[in-house]
Amino acid sequence: GGFAIENIGEDMVQKVVDAGFDTLEKIKNASSFKISQVEGFADISAHQLTEGVSRLYPQIKAVLDTNKIIIEVKKEMGEKLKDMTFCFTGKLETMKRAEAEQMVKDNGGQSRSGVSKNLTYLVTNSTEPTAKYNKAQEQDTKIITEEEFLKMIE
Repeated sequence: GGFAIENIGEDMVQKVVDAGFDTLEKIKNASSFKISQVEGFADISAHQLTEGVSRLYPQIKAVLDTNKIIIEVKKEMGEKLKDMTFCFTGKLETMKRAEAEQMVKDNGGQSRSGVSKNLTYLVTNSTEPTAKYNKAQEQDTKIITEEEFLKMIE
C-alpha cells in the first residue's frame, strides 16, 4: 500500500494485476465495469480503485518514475494446477489457509473464498455437511482432502 485508496489493499491490487491489468496505465484506463469482473471486486470496490488511481495518478507515476521502487519479479509459476480453482474450508492439518492458497497460486491455479459454479475443487478435512460442502455437492464440484490436495502438487 502507500497511496491509501479506500478499501483497496495489497491483495486486491494483486488480483487486478493477475487479471492482466499489470501496468499503471492499464489500471488507469480500465473501466469500473472491467475491474468489477475481477474476482473479489464488486461495483463499489471497482469504482473506488479506478477513481483512486485516476485521482492519484500524478503522484503514483512520479514515484514509479523515480525508479527507486524494486518491483518484485513474479517467480516462475508451476503449472500443475493450471486452469483449476480451489476453495479451502474448515481446519487444515499441515498448514495455514493462506499458505495453501499461496501453494495453489505458485502452481498456476487460483483460490476462491466461496463455492461457485466455476470451482474445480473444495478442499476440506471434514465430512460434516457445511454450507460450502453442501453447495459443492449440489454443483458436482469435486471434494478432496488436504492430503489429496498435497499429492496434486508433489
